[in-house]
Amino acid sequence: MKPEPTKQTNYRSRAFRVLLYVVAVNLVITYRVMTFAIGFHDMEKFQRNIAIVSVFGNLLLVTGIILTILSIKNEEKKIINITFR
Repeated sequence: MKPEPTKQTNYRSRAFRVLLYVVAVNLVITYRVMTFAIGFHDMEKFQRNIAIVSVFGNLLLVTGIILTILSIKNEEKKIINITFR
C-alpha cells in the first residue's frame, strides 16, 4: 500500500501577504490622521471611518497570526522562487 500524499498547504505565503496588507492599512491610517485638519473636516465622520479601518486592520492582523501559526504547525518548507521581471 502506498501512503497517501500529503496535501501541500500555502499558509506561509498567504500569511506574508496578509501581514503586508496590515502594513498597507496602517500606512493609510497614518496618512489620514496626518492630513486631518480640525477646521475643515467633520470630526465624527473621521473618527467613524478610522475606527472601521482600524477594525479591518486588526482582523487582518489576527488572520495573519493564525496563518503563521498554521504554517509553523504544519512545518511548511520555505519555498524560494526568485524571478526577475
